[in-house]
Amino acid sequence: PDPGLAEIYAARCVDAGENVSLDAAQSFRDSVKFQADIKDPTKLSLRNLRIGPSAATCISLHMKDRGYTSVDLSDNMLGDYGVHGVRSIMKSFGGIRKLNVASNAIGAAGIRELSEEFVSDRALEVLILGSKKKQDNANNLANGMSQLCQCLMQNTKITSLNLSNTGLGTEAAKSLASLLQCNQ
Repeated sequence: PDPGLAEIYAARCVDAGENVSLDAAQSFRDSVKFQADIKDPTKLSLRNLRIGPSAATCISLHMKDRGYTSVDLSDNMLGDYGVHGVRSIMKSFGGIRKLNVASNAIGAAGIRELSEEFVSDRALEVLILGSKKKQDNANNLANGMSQLCQCLMQNTKITSLNLSNTGLGTEAAKSLASLLQCNQ
């Protein structure tokens, strides 16, 4: 048994407002194991596990030093507050090249917070912020795009940015166009 995983599960229950139970803990453990890529131990996939801010912080504490270079936290419930935990993960893991935080209800405040990490993080190459379906908070997300683009201009290591189904409008497109012109 992985005691770190038990701590992450307990924090996830706090985030989701659920009671801790043995059956649910075992189901959580099985879901994590099912998503594990046996062929590539550098990938950490924790998709759709109802991970929120507390659990993200626990992940940064209990899963560091395991050599992960790809982290998939998509389809969880991070929100803007959970971005602090994502930043902690990026710092404690060190060397993350691919980060997927799509479908996490991250708005402008979260985008701005995450953008600050990109100025100093020089390992990240692929960032996925999109969504499976068009986001309802597109205007809110668009407000953070200008800062994201400014930070990406300073960090040209990121070569792939996925913003699928974000519903971003004209102003966000202008910010992205400026980014592309600067990075040619």
